[in-house]
Amino acid sequence: MARDGKFSQPRNGVIPETEAVITPEVSPEETPKPAKKQAAPQSAPKKTGKKKKRKKKKANRTITLIFYTFYFVLVAALLAGLWFLHSWLTDYLTTYEASQPTTRCQEIFQEHFADPDWNDLYTLAGIPDTDYEGSEAFSAWMEAKANGRELTYVETSAGLSGGHKYLLKLDSETIGYFTLVDNAPAGSDIADWQLGQVVLNYSYSQSVTVQKSGDITVYVNGVALTDDHVIQIGTTLAEAYLPAGTHGPRIYTLYLEGLMVEPEVTAADPQGNPLDVVYDEAQDMYIIRTEENTISDELYERVLNTAKTYSLRMIEKASTQDLGKYFDTKSSSYKTIVSIDPWMQEWFFSSYEWGDEMITGYYRHSDSLFSVHVDLSMFVTRTDDTVKEYKVDHSFFFELQGKTWKCINMTNVDITQQTASVRLTFKTGDTVVFTNIFPEDVSTIQPPMVTAPEGKVFDGWYRQDVAADGSIQYTLIFAPDETGVITLPAGTKLEPMILYALFVDAQ
Repeated sequence: MARDGKFSQPRNGVIPETEAVITPEVSPEETPKPAKKQAAPQSAPKKTGKKKKRKKKKANRTITLIFYTFYFVLVAALLAGLWFLHSWLTDYLTTYEASQPTTRCQEIFQEHFADPDWNDLYTLAGIPDTDYEGSEAFSAWMEAKANGRELTYVETSAGLSGGHKYLLKLDSETIGYFTLVDNAPAGSDIADWQLGQVVLNYSYSQSVTVQKSGDITVYVNGVALTDDHVIQIGTTLAEAYLPAGTHGPRIYTLYLEGLMVEPEVTAADPQGNPLDVVYDEAQDMYIIRTEENTISDELYERVLNTAKTYSLRMIEKASTQDLGKYFDTKSSSYKTIVSIDPWMQEWFFSSYEWGDEMITGYYRHSDSLFSVHVDLSMFVTRTDDTVKEYKVDHSFFFELQGKTWKCINMTNVDITQQTASVRLTFKTGDTVVFTNIFPEDVSTIQPPMVTAPEGKVFDGWYRQDVAADGSIQYTLIFAPDETGVITLPAGTKLEPMILYALFVDAQ
């Protein structure tokens, strides 16, 4: 029976009895593989004249707005963060750089030292005022020292302080230093370097000597000197030539040391009237001028012409009548001049001329009497063209006779020389242990007893001198004997001195 398919349809519609179907056994190796499905052939697309568009799905506007808002906010926040980070980092680096000691040192030097205000630096350095000087004296002293030189600095070791130290220099000369200290709180990442200590070198090596007479008050920088500053009290040799009841001046010499610069010296009389003060370069002292010791121009000429007439008389160029115009003809001086031999006879020279005159020591003892010293040279040219100097080095006493001043006495003694008492001051270091005024011709002195430091012995009393380079030098003046007494050689005249006790190592 032919099979058209899996199941055969009965012809008469009756289903026959099922026939047993025997399936042969097949080994796994012989199991047939299922056939691959073949893709159904695709029918060719239909060609149409117009392509059909797909309909796009419409976006949600709210979601888009939220997205871009978040996006731009995020970008803005990122930019702001970057800007903040940049600013913070810039500020930090700037602060860090500024906090470095090298940078701060330059800033502080420019602020305080590059163009120094010495008055301000005086205050910063904590230099104490003295009774006679303050910041103005220091400023004047430093200006003179700098003298246009540029102030510079160089770092040096600050030791164990943990700070920084810088030397202040004028060329190679060190005039002080300043330090930097860290004022930042403990644990701070950045140091806070600020100006610490300012130290400036200074010296009180100047002194001043003033000579006055009578009850005059002397002022140094506006501060009155006292009797403690008197180092010498003198009377002149004029005393021996004055009439009975007339006295010469009592002259006081005052001394002040420990000054930074040359001071302003002023003076006033007992009524408070200001007096003239002049500096005598030859004696290196200030002299207070009063009516008693200031010669007028008229009297100056009178004294000079008197000395010249005397000189001319001694070379036979002035007559006794000429001499009588200036000398009291009844005086012993006049009689001596007209009686002695001349220095040179008139026929022995051809010409003469005057040298410079010096008239000093004028003092008016009363309304009708004054004394003065004259130093005058006359150069006489001999007939053989050689030159001879004749010198007048004499003291003159003038008396007012009527309306004319006449010389009543002339001597070759310099009556301006003083018989004096002088002050000796004994020191150990800066401490005065004894001071007193002694006659200048004293033969023995009992100095104070001093105790030597441990391991030292007393060596003697020394004078302290300042050398040209500013260094201190000591010169032995007195070496006491075993009893401690100072014995002076015969003829010694004391001078005002400050004496220092020096000690040496014990043997």
